[in-house]
Amino acid sequence: MPKLMVTIDSKETEVQTDDFTEEQKDAHNEVVHLQREIDRNDYINELLEKRKLVLLEKLVSSDKEEA
Repeated sequence: MPKLMVTIDSKETEVQTDDFTEEQKDAHNEVVHLQREIDRNDYINELLEKRKLVLLEKLVSSDKEEA
């Protein structure tokens, strides 16, 4: 396995993955999984925010049409 750059509190550390223990492998796999979930949630939040703006624009434009 290659080297891995890890950033914790803005401090970068290089980790050699060739000699990971089983516990380190498990931790790395969980970190990868968690990052995927974070990215997925960020994507969903962005979609929801955009949809909210579309709906708010519809509210404003329909209110102007009635006036």
